[in-house]
Amino acid sequence: MHARREQHIDILRKASVFRLLSAETLDRLAAGTSESAFRRGGIVFGRGATATGIYVVASGQLKL
Repeated sequence: MHARREQHIDILRKASVFRLLSAETLDRLAAGTSESAFRRGGIVFGRGATATGIYVVASGQLKL
């Protein structure tokens, strides 16, 4: 398994919503993940925007 995928699995496992999933399921989820970086004050998604996925904050903070 690639190191990046293992990092994504670790990040997912730390999120309470994914904590109880099997290793196989986490691996499948991690296979479909992507990373995005945002600068302080940047907009991740706007009010009323249609959801296109689930966001997991790996580091930093998100203000709603």
